[in-house]
Amino acid sequence: MRKRLNVSSRQGHIDIVRLLLEPFLSRVSDRQSVKYLREALYVSSRQGHIDIVRLLLEPFLSRVSDRQSVKYLREALYVSSRQGHIDIVRLLLEPFLSRVSDRQSVKYLREALYVSSRQGHIDIVRLLLEPFLSRVSDRQSVKYLREALYVSSRQGHIDIVRLLLEPFLSRVSDRQSVKYLREALYVSSRQGHIDIVRLLLEPFLSRASDSQSLECLRGALYVSSGQGHVDIVRLLLEPFLSRASDRHSLNCFYKSLYYSSEEGHIDIVRLLLEPFLSRASDRHSLDNLGNVLYNSSVQGHVDIVVLLLEPFLSRVSDDQSLKWLREALQISSKEGHIDIVRLLLEPFLSRASEGESLAGLRNALWASASNGWSNIYTMLLARSVLHLHTSDLEQVSKQGYAIVSRSRAEESFDCRICLDLVAVGEEIKLLPCKHSFHSACLDKELSDGKTCPYCRPHGERESGP
Repeated sequence: MRKRLNVSSRQGHIDIVRLLLEPFLSRVSDRQSVKYLREALYVSSRQGHIDIVRLLLEPFLSRVSDRQSVKYLREALYVSSRQGHIDIVRLLLEPFLSRVSDRQSVKYLREALYVSSRQGHIDIVRLLLEPFLSRVSDRQSVKYLREALYVSSRQGHIDIVRLLLEPFLSRVSDRQSVKYLREALYVSSRQGHIDIVRLLLEPFLSRASDSQSLECLRGALYVSSGQGHVDIVRLLLEPFLSRASDRHSLNCFYKSLYYSSEEGHIDIVRLLLEPFLSRASDRHSLDNLGNVLYNSSVQGHVDIVVLLLEPFLSRVSDDQSLKWLREALQISSKEGHIDIVRLLLEPFLSRASEGESLAGLRNALWASASNGWSNIYTMLLARSVLHLHTSDLEQVSKQGYAIVSRSRAEESFDCRICLDLVAVGEEIKLLPCKHSFHSACLDKELSDGKTCPYCRPHGERESGP
């Protein structure tokens, strides 16, 4: 009968519970009935069956000691608060508070207040807040309201944040409020809850020193940029700029640009680029912009590369741009981002000397070949042919290679087939990718339809990811 009572309570079958209750209670001791009624009361509270809770409550309370009732009512109060069953919370609250000491009630109401704040049950938060605040000291209330304020900010429950903010601020010192509002401001920025950020920003800034507000705003800018919350970045930008020196803002903008470009948030990159460029003048800060360009090339965000390329190239020397273009070209070739390779290739070749362009193309060829990006490999191979000497180009166009001497090579090297050093004046064959081998070695290795033995793709793919 106990199992039937439990399952019918869980399923919400009030008529069956009513039918079972009287014979059940007449057959068990008070001690046993407390245990079994507790189970049924808990499960019906969790499921939201208020008629069953009301039916079970009187026989349960008439058999249980005050000490036990506090423990068991606490369980039912907690689970109904978590599930959002406001009518059950209201039904349980009066008998619970009449049996519990103020000290215990603070602990148990705190648990219910926290879980209902986390779940977004504002009616329950409102119901619990008054009895909670009337029993707790200001010091304790600050600690517990802080927990509820933080979790509701994280979950985006704006109405609960608004409800908790006034009693929280009226009990906390300015010093403490700065610390706790900062936590809530940071987590709501990370989660993208702009209404909560807007609500918390004014009381935070009015209490924080410039150094404290700068630290908080910088952290919130970083995390909202990385998560792609452009409205929050826009909201935080003005108070940040009004408090930050050019040096501080430049470093913050660099990191925010870096995080947003890594994740492909072009709206944020566009928003931050102008204030960054208006403050960037030294070589180091422009190198940072090169880092952002490189990072977006790694991730394959072609729209961001397009956005960054012109302002970057127009502000740096050819030597400085050459370094970043070469590295970005190599990494995008390695990752298979053909649109970015195509975008970077022309500005790189137009700034590089013949030796630099050949070295850069060779590195990019190797990167694309070793990772199987045959489309990029073919495109780079065609461009590398254009950088051979005219006489060599004529030979390549006719027979697929050029015969040159050791003195024409860029540096001393071993033949990659036989591994012997190529002697000065020794005849070698130069391929379109600029790799050179002993003529005899290459003749044995290279047959019709095959590419360079050194940079031949391991596993060809026809297109990038």
